[in-house]
Amino acid sequence: MIYLMSDIHGDYKRFQRMLKKIKFGVDDRLYILGDIIGRGTENLDMLEFCMNESNIYLIKGDHELFMQLYLENSSIDISKWKQWDGQNTINELKNVTDKEKKMYVKYLKELPLYIEICEFDIKYILTHSGYNADIDSIINDDGKVDTKLTIEKSVNHDECNYLISKDIHYIPAGIKFDRYIIVGHHTTIKYGEDKIMKNKRYMNINCGNSIRDSGGKLSCICLDTMQEWYV
Repeated sequence: MIYLMSDIHGDYKRFQRMLKKIKFGVDDRLYILGDIIGRGTENLDMLEFCMNESNIYLIKGDHELFMQLYLENSSIDISKWKQWDGQNTINELKNVTDKEKKMYVKYLKELPLYIEICEFDIKYILTHSGYNADIDSIINDDGKVDTKLTIEKSVNHDECNYLISKDIHYIPAGIKFDRYIIVGHHTTIKYGEDKIMKNKRYMNINCGNSIRDSGGKLSCICLDTMQEWYV
């Protein structure tokens, strides 16, 4: 079975509860659409678990990018990461060795920005944010947005702006994509929903695990059956 999760945000214990709930096994695959770290208190536990499991595939989110840049001593505005609840991750990183930091950087740099899969003749593209309206889309001959190339164009222009974009939730009705997009990042709680949101163009599976005081929860969906689970 193929399972999807997103925006776990350092909640390793609840993540493990979800794996037990769905009876995740060695023959299954789990795709996580970014932001396994940040905000919670078990960030490195989450990261190392994903690094060591061969059937778990992590897609880069903005918090993974911030951690990468932080470890690389790049020109990252740390105050912005702290503002977006990255302080717990920073605190955990103070206790790791240089060897571990290099291992983390290598893993984070190699994370994909999207993954394409096809199930029951439906072409999906899994990514963290989905769409950046500041970048002109690449349009196919049939008038649909070439989702893959448009994402690549956005990332090449500004990786951070792509990963923090919420634009997919506000695009005009006339825009059509050549893939069905599945995203996380911007929680469904912001739209008054405490469950996975689906429409004809995209699905949002971030149900606000990091804002549980506002009714958020951790969600998971099976792409084969479309069954949903919540913890």
